[in-house]
Amino acid sequence: MTPEGVPLTIRLADRGIRFGALLIDLGVLGLLVSLAWVLSLIGLGLYNANFNTDGRLALSIAFSIGIIASFLIRSFYFCWFEIRWRGSTPGKRMLGIRVADRHGGKLTAEAVIARNIMREVELFLPITFLMTTAPSDHVEAWQTIVTAIWIGIFVLMPFFNRDRLRVGDLVSGTWVIIAPRPRLLQDIGEAASSRLSPAKQTLPHSSFTLAQLSIYGVYELQTLETVLRATGKSADATRRDVARRIAQKIDFTKPLPDAACQPFLEAFYVAQRARLEADLLMGKRKEKKEAEGDEPGSA
Repeated sequence: MTPEGVPLTIRLADRGIRFGALLIDLGVLGLLVSLAWVLSLIGLGLYNANFNTDGRLALSIAFSIGIIASFLIRSFYFCWFEIRWRGSTPGKRMLGIRVADRHGGKLTAEAVIARNIMREVELFLPITFLMTTAPSDHVEAWQTIVTAIWIGIFVLMPFFNRDRLRVGDLVSGTWVIIAPRPRLLQDIGEAASSRLSPAKQTLPHSSFTLAQLSIYGVYELQTLETVLRATGKSADATRRDVARRIAQKIDFTKPLPDAACQPFLEAFYVAQRARLEADLLMGKRKEKKEAEGDEPGSA
């Protein structure tokens, strides 16, 4: 959803792609955990050689250190990468997907932590239980069956909702989308300026006043760039809708027929970008329209 309330189309990641990304991440985790165990055993050997301690005690210490290190690596792997890599992990980045906020906002650290805490409950804790519990009697066999059912319910959760959400996504307000592939595109400002040259321009960007350009900030400019770069069947209709909403917001009095909406957006983009760049030179930076007193969510 743009700041003007116009929905933009996104593609949700397929379940198979998400599973593939998880397998890649589990492979990376396996390497990191193996390294932790190797370092723990090396430390055990050095400690035992220097202090000549009881072998069983040293082995117990090394085992405890390995367990703790494995838990820490597993717990912080997904959180660290998804916070630092804008919703991606190595597996997600390789397959071109990432985590995003379901309401169109910024992916917060709190949401990332919440969804990965639930991953611990959904997957790792029951798997750990299955690996460490042998069905040696009736009670333990019953517990193993219940744990397997527990894992099955959570694993199958994305198949029972249209947005393919697992429980962690439901709790944290996130979903997994296809990440747009970055392309080297022509600078929109330069392209728009060339189309709005004195010989061709139908709407010079000097038409906007400082008061009109002061309504929006960096965030809205970036969103407008996304709208201008969009392609597809609905892109033109989206641009027309956004243009008229912006014109209404800034009290732009000139009529905007369909043919004038694209030039209007390009002219506004050029003028807004020039104003923000000039403000940066003066040491000012306006992140978004709410930063200067507007009501959040206002059009």
